[in-house]
Amino acid sequence: LLGASAILTGSWTALGTGMLGALVTGGLYLVLALARPGGMGMGDVKLAGVAGLFLGWLGVPELILGTVAAFVLGGIVGVGMLLGGHGRRSAVAFGPWLLAGAWVAILAGGPITTSYLSLFGIT
Repeated sequence: LLGASAILTGSWTALGTGMLGALVTGGLYLVLALARPGGMGMGDVKLAGVAGLFLGWLGVPELILGTVAAFVLGGIVGVGMLLGGHGRRSAVAFGPWLLAGAWVAILAGGPITTSYLSLFGIT
């Protein structure tokens, strides 16, 4: 559908950024899945590729924010589980946090990115 949208609207840059986002995020998650078998499943790799495609279509700041937000949200839940008495070996599905990070980037990517960059005087 994004390809059809690029054809109809001439959004070739967005399509290219989306494809690059799919390759980068899918590749990052593939490396993580292969580095620690059983730590992350191949379903997460596929989902990361699709999320990277869509977030890349929206823009590079959304892609970066969505990827980072997934790990931050998952980490917060992991720390909460550790404090709640679960062991380090407790399994937690990462897909929901990957999707939650993507939603953060979709719904508030611009304001969050602008605020973060303004802390360093970049914008």
